[in-house]
Amino acid sequence: YMDVMASHRAGVVNVVAASGTALTEKQLKLIKRFTDNIALCFDTDSAGVKAMLRSYKLAQSFDMNTKVVQLQFGKDPDELINKDATLWEKAIKESKHLIDYYFDITLKKMDLNKLEHQKQVRDKLLPLIMSSSDTVERNHFLDKLSTILKIDKQDLIKDSERFKNPNAGRAQVNQSTTDNR
Repeated sequence: YMDVMASHRAGVVNVVAASGTALTEKQLKLIKRFTDNIALCFDTDSAGVKAMLRSYKLAQSFDMNTKVVQLQFGKDPDELINKDATLWEKAIKESKHLIDYYFDITLKKMDLNKLEHQKQVRDKLLPLIMSSSDTVERNHFLDKLSTILKIDKQDLIKDSERFKNPNAGRAQVNQSTTDNR
């Protein structure tokens, strides 16, 4: 709640707080009455990133446009605003789509010259992209991932089937192994 009060002090008043990292369906229903757009700003730790992903998936069920406000300093808005309130306004203006944000944090840790890192990028980003309920959004991010990994978009779509059915393809491998005996 300190984040909301600090935001109001800084002149940004269209702000609500979730209790802890639990944005609920009921809260989103209330927000949806006023807007289709939501900008998430959770703490920058791993629990905050997980909360953003959960919130994005829930917001998708309400057809909401979901962005992430990234903090350049501090662990939360209150700390940032206490340092410099203009940085909060700037962070809000520069918010980006949640999937773009997740691209950034995933790619920051990877060397795309390494095959195993390419696979990790695919495995982290593809399920999130495919969870989007919006066709335009999903295709936009599939194109982006395809370009970054230098992989045909259709191959990524085929790979996405593996996330729906983790055992897909396994029977064929086991069958071909037993045929060679």
